[in-house]
Amino acid sequence: MTAPPKRSGGSQTVARAFAVLNCFTTGPSTLGLSEISRRVGLSTSIVYRLLRSLVDAGVLEQDE
Repeated sequence: MTAPPKRSGGSQTVARAFAVLNCFTTGPSTLGLSEISRRVGLSTSIVYRLLRSLVDAGVLEQDE
């Protein structure tokens, strides 16, 4: 998968969040941080922050 298109401000964050979510629609239901990062072409720190926000919002569940 390729990185989401570059946009400015909040729309870039939304595009990145959708790219992360799409990993779960086209792949296994459980993925690790490094795998998601590789699939979307973003650093692990960015993906981690996006995942935390998605979990906090109740969109994703963290598998302990």
